[in-house]
Amino acid sequence: MLGFFAGRSRKHRRQTAQTCLTRAAERLEDRTLLTAFSVVNLSDGGAGSLRQAILNANSTAGADVIDFQVAGTITLASSLPTVSGSVNIDGTSAPGFGGTPTVEVNFNNHTGLKFGAGSSGSEIQSLALFNASGSGLTLSGVASIQILGNDIGLRADDSTAAGNRGSGIELDNSSSNTIGGTSAQDRNVISANTKNGILLSGSSSNLIYGNYIGTDASGSLARGNAGEGILISGVSAHNTIGGTPGNHIAANGLYGVLISGHTAVSNTVSNNLIGLNASGNAALGNHLDGVRIDGSSSNTVGNTNPVSSVSYYNADQVPTLPLTGSVRSEEHTSELQSHHD
Repeated sequence: MLGFFAGRSRKHRRQTAQTCLTRAAERLEDRTLLTAFSVVNLSDGGAGSLRQAILNANSTAGADVIDFQVAGTITLASSLPTVSGSVNIDGTSAPGFGGTPTVEVNFNNHTGLKFGAGSSGSEIQSLALFNASGSGLTLSGVASIQILGNDIGLRADDSTAAGNRGSGIELDNSSSNTIGGTSAQDRNVISANTKNGILLSGSSSNLIYGNYIGTDASGSLARGNAGEGILISGVSAHNTIGGTPGNHIAANGLYGVLISGHTAVSNTVSNNLIGLNASGNAALGNHLDGVRIDGSSSNTVGNTNPVSSVSYYNADQVPTLPLTGSVRSEEHTSELQSHHD
């Protein structure tokens, strides 16, 4: 009799263990499966619209994806909701996508798209965002967001200027985000905006690379932002501007890159093409210096290892590394350009 109960106890324990494993697997599946919301029309609101997809994603727990089953222009009658959940807004899913945006969002002089509290870990890919009353795309108090392959301030033809009235992209108290990537499809074209191409304010440890800032998508036509190409200000540290590939920063109304203020420290500007066309064989200068550091310390411009064949043009107040290579200033040339910076 004792053996019978002991055997049943062992069987019960095995069943209980199996049930726990099954439930754990189900919970894991719930966490990893994305909920998809499809944009099926170009309407400002209602079922199947981008606005409704954002509302649905905001109200659904866990990570979501917004895909597009339609291409064309969404013209807004009011501001879109702030994104408040983790979501991949995936313009690469739109019909006809071949590496550049086929979906446009005309903000129609309303607020641009904003990622706010709760949206960390999101992505936005391959949309044309233009004609906002302020910045085209704002990250506020978030982290680990990827911004890939968007036209910000241009139409989806990659050339027609339709600037946002603030900066193209604004990072406000947001860190560890990525703007751009390694492939041409990841490249953001951030141009023709009324203020800066990219503004970092109180934001740290962000990576910005592989973008065109101030030109069309070919990198040969001037579509400059009226302010800086990139402005780093406030308590902003350990941001990296450039990489493999670097940014192409040209034709902007003020500086190509400006690091401003005593709390903007330990940032790196390296391996960018500044003040030339994308082929590197013709001038496409920023109106003022290519890179300027104003009242900031412990920032690095250039490669930390000495290299040769580096030329800096009319770069005032820029502590440059490496210190070897040719340094020269030319009249009427406003760019800092480096082959190996």
